[in-house]
Amino acid sequence: MNVTILSRKQAEELIADGRFPENSAVISFYDPQEYATDGYSRVDFSRINTEVFYVEAPDIDWDSFENISPAEVRLIKDISELADFIYAAFDQDKNIICQCDFGQSRSAGCAAAIMEHFNSSGKTIFEDRKYFPNQMIFAEVLHALIRKKREMKGNKAQMKVYIYSREQAEKMIAENRFPTNTAVISFYDPAIKHINKNYTHIDYSGVCDMVFYSELDDLDIDVLGNKGYTFESYFSEADDMAAFVKKAFECGRDIVCQCEYGQSRSAGCAAAILEHFYHTGITVFADYARFPNQLVFNKLFEALEKTEKGVI
Repeated sequence: MNVTILSRKQAEELIADGRFPENSAVISFYDPQEYATDGYSRVDFSRINTEVFYVEAPDIDWDSFENISPAEVRLIKDISELADFIYAAFDQDKNIICQCDFGQSRSAGCAAAIMEHFNSSGKTIFEDRKYFPNQMIFAEVLHALIRKKREMKGNKAQMKVYIYSREQAEKMIAENRFPTNTAVISFYDPAIKHINKNYTHIDYSGVCDMVFYSELDDLDIDVLGNKGYTFESYFSEADDMAAFVKKAFECGRDIVCQCEYGQSRSAGCAAAILEHFYHTGITVFADYARFPNQLVFNKLFEALEKTEKGVI
């Protein structure tokens, strides 16, 4: 199955010239009315013999949603139907064409997700400088395809992984909006690093009975020695955390990964969990709002792999 990215102009020219690729299935993104200019309409594919799945979704990304977890926001309303459409095209050995207005963002995010799911090659789109893949579209489509695959195997349960900052978590607790049926991994700074002597980790006792606290500096490997750490001594609780994650998974819990800003330690943790269970850690690294701590990611992922093999 080949995956092609087209802009509106390219698609319309191919249709007009009678050169539109045969044996193809089209995913066509278009702007909702509130985002569209006067006279705007979606591309008309009725002149050619091809199956089309229209997606009404604005070209906005996670940074447009302040203090809201990406897990609470959806751009694609018919995401399950889209996954069905993609799998049907795959089963019929059709080529998939992803099209949006400029052929750079929504279509690129969708194409990257399809390529990552079927061929583990989504990164080629992210590495191509002519594309600016929409991160939300990428994540939504990839997760929907994974859910579809699991359903086909008769296993519908999938653990959700949330990434929160301290501010987001505290606000959700105060507003009684904290996700239920969760296990929490909470990273916090060593107390000695804080001028505020009252600094401590978040109290989750009122919303969750399964919490793993990790008092951990947010460091990269190139500064470990300067801070008195070695690779082995930094994040030494990785094995214990992996066992905690495994238990949460077996209990059917979703997982919240939280650190001060929801960008580094928590992101590295979430990426490791997603990569281990669903091979979707790339969705966290592809999110420009996150800067996953590489050490947390690598050490936790390695520990999770060892738990799978029974080494831990």
